[in-house]
Amino acid sequence: MKRRFSTGSLLIGLLLCLVLIVLQIFRLSPISNSNNLSLFPIKAPSERPRGKVEVEKKGDPLALQSWQQTTVTTEISCNRSRLRYDLCKIDGPTVLDPTTATFFAMGPTSSTNPPLVEKIRPYPRKFEDFIMGQIKNITLISGSPSPLCEVQHNVPALVFTAGGYTGNFYHDFNDGFIPLFITVNTILFDQDFVIVVSEAPDWWSRAVLVQIVPIGVEWAADVYFGRVARGLSLEYMEYKIGVEESSLVDKYGKDNLLLKDPHALQKNGWPAEIMDIYLREQNVKLDLVRFKEYLVEAYKKAKKFMHKRG
Repeated sequence: MKRRFSTGSLLIGLLLCLVLIVLQIFRLSPISNSNNLSLFPIKAPSERPRGKVEVEKKGDPLALQSWQQTTVTTEISCNRSRLRYDLCKIDGPTVLDPTTATFFAMGPTSSTNPPLVEKIRPYPRKFEDFIMGQIKNITLISGSPSPLCEVQHNVPALVFTAGGYTGNFYHDFNDGFIPLFITVNTILFDQDFVIVVSEAPDWWSRAVLVQIVPIGVEWAADVYFGRVARGLSLEYMEYKIGVEESSLVDKYGKDNLLLKDPHALQKNGWPAEIMDIYLREQNVKLDLVRFKEYLVEAYKKAKKFMHKRG
């Protein structure tokens, strides 16, 4: 038994929504607790996979302290005019204390003027008082001495919460995937960044993600979604389709290099004409008998996780 899916419908990202942007981030120490903030480096996709990029690096505390003491002006700005969400931005170097969910904008401190403090609940249902009352506040401070950081990220950070209705299928898309996708592609297009998750549930760390990978898009599937899933500590599985499951076999034949050895065509890059064939022309005729084996394995993994959660 087979069923058709478009390639575009198969390549779905596993991220949530944001309402806070930080242009450069430092943090005190790695924290992964649902009561605090969790950080996950995300690498921007490139034309070809270039290996793992280490975004996070340990810093020399003395060197970082010297850097922090330089004269840097960091500004905080918030737009609270929207119906569904507030959007705050720290324009410059920032230190994050994940234990208190506080971002310290680095810059000159003053003993006479009080620090500038902004608070934001990073969830896009501002109009709904009941659920917003359950969202943890994120604090942004400028003009106050910041703590010494231990880990440095020279990339922007996107901050969002996994609280509220997260876990409900409708809200995961309507309040999560779609807003984040739009924001990343309009503000941080083609950039490395770090996602900072508030109220991340422990069961994330034990969730299972199965990705269906069409022919010729293996690197894209890994760069766009596989690395993200592994970065979120998900149990990641790939189902790479066979030649007979691709609609391209009807047009080009199973012995064509497009299907027989797609890597040979892509070794010198990914020209637009080749990309269009794999991403636009190709549909998947899913072999449900073969795919069932993967679903059974995913179910077994998920069932173990559910038992652990009680």
